[in-house]
Amino acid sequence: MSELAMREFRDHLTGFLPKMRVWALGLTQNREAAEDLVQDVAVKVLLANESFVPGTNFSAWVHKIMINHFISSVRNKREHNDLDQAPEISVSASQEERAGIRELNVAYQRLPKEQTRECRVLGYFPAARDVRS
Repeated sequence: MSELAMREFRDHLTGFLPKMRVWALGLTQNREAAEDLVQDVAVKVLLANESFVPGTNFSAWVHKIMINHFISSVRNKREHNDLDQAPEISVSASQEERAGIRELNVAYQRLPKEQTRECRVLGYFPAARDVRS
C-alpha cells in the first residue's frame, strides 16, 4: 500500500472511531472495556489494511473484525476462569508414584532434625511429621 493510500486508510479509520465506540459499548456494556476493545480492533484493522478491498463496505469489514475479536476475548476469559474455578479432584497415585513417595519419605526420615524442620518451613513436606521430635 502506498504512503498516500495508507494515510487515507488511517484517516478513514480515525473518522470511524466514534462508530466503533458505539459498537464496542453495545458489546461490552462497560466503558473501559469498550475503549480497550476499540483500541485492540483499531490496531488489528491497521495491521490488516492489506486485506481490505477498496470499494467494499469498510463499515462491515471493521464490524466483522470487532465481533470476531470480542468473541475470541470472551472465549479466552471463559476458558481461563473455568480453569481457575475447577474443583480439585484427587486421583489415586499409581504404584510407581507410591513407591517414589515411599522412597522420598525414607530419605526424609534419614535427614538430620534441623534439615527436616527446614523442609517443612519451605513447604517441601507440608504434611510431614518428624517422628523424632
